[in-house]
Amino acid sequence: MSFYQKYLDQLKIDFPQAWATQSLADLLNPNLISAQHFGLQKSSIEKITDFVTAIYKLRNDPSYQDFILKSHSLFEASTFVRPENYSALMSFDFHLVDDEQPKLIEINTNASSSLIINESYKAHGLQNIFEGPRQNFESDILACFENEFELWQRHFAGPKRRLRNIAIVDHQPPTQKLYLEFLLYQELFGRAGYKCIIADPEKLELKNQRLVFEDHFEIDLVYNRHTDFYFSSPECAHLKAAYSQSLACFSPHPFEYALLADKSRLFEFSTETEILKCLLPEERDLLQTVLLKSYDVKTFADKNWLWANRKTLFFKPKRMFGGKASYRGQGITQGVFTNILTGDYLAQEFAPPSEVNVQLEDKTQATFKYDLRFYVYQGRIQLALARLWRGQMTNINSVGGGLAPIFINS
Repeated sequence: MSFYQKYLDQLKIDFPQAWATQSLADLLNPNLISAQHFGLQKSSIEKITDFVTAIYKLRNDPSYQDFILKSHSLFEASTFVRPENYSALMSFDFHLVDDEQPKLIEINTNASSSLIINESYKAHGLQNIFEGPRQNFESDILACFENEFELWQRHFAGPKRRLRNIAIVDHQPPTQKLYLEFLLYQELFGRAGYKCIIADPEKLELKNQRLVFEDHFEIDLVYNRHTDFYFSSPECAHLKAAYSQSLACFSPHPFEYALLADKSRLFEFSTETEILKCLLPEERDLLQTVLLKSYDVKTFADKNWLWANRKTLFFKPKRMFGGKASYRGQGITQGVFTNILTGDYLAQEFAPPSEVNVQLEDKTQATFKYDLRFYVYQGRIQLALARLWRGQMTNINSVGGGLAPIFINS
């Protein structure tokens, strides 16, 4: 039996309602799930854990939050209230260099593939190394969303209410590559006693100081998978209003994106020493060790230096995701570079992904590039994966590649 079929069988067992709704096999790209599992040195995991802890210590510092509040127009409105909740399903993505030394590539809100890789751990028969003895990932992530709602209500001015109705929100959800995962989360929430709908933002509206779906489904919590991170597009205008006026709990939410995931932070973490004053010297040193040197293209004075050193840089827009509109400096033309200069870009020291040789299911050998993703809540790592691919950019088109569970090398 192929690993792909073994994985599908695991889905049938764990998510029968989602399977009955729609054949999950039709929604699962065979190249998304790898038959491989990936070993990491304990020292690499410990350094990543310490780095995540330090970043959340900074995130929780009131002076740092004040710095972020003053830096973005979204948070200037008098109606805006600083949310008390964090954001579920954040992720920290890394490359490994020089004997498995981690280098942060980016921090993400609404990170995808968490339940998908959790099923892969089961199909591989592997233990999630970050899982507690009394709580598996599914119950852990449910508890996180419930905690998000309780934290949010601390500043909610209206009558206190129980969490009942959840909306998973993204642009045209059935067209998304990982719509499968929306169905899995819908069933997970349903098993816990919550009503859950999957909806495009344009299907929601504000009515009587509530965010509602189809005129009657009053939403308590939005599991936000939309990549308009600041709700700046017209289709998200009512989401922005509901968020700013505390009409529903959002997780992940725009303020958390501003605190951690806006790529401007990659530059500021390594250059704005004043915002790091809450950290100990050894924590600041750790940040500089793990962070890649970054430059704000718009404010960087010597544009000729950027062009001359382009082969050592990677250019990425500050508020895109998944490698969209990103460029390896080695291959860009003068015309592309001119467009980068007029855009809102970050230039980041290029750290090439490591490579690993594996044996495929047909017994042939293959070499894949890989990166690492760690899912985090409140500074605690909950789950991790390796993404294996061939080609220039991370993808799910490489036969034999895809998402792989992580274990600790003995």
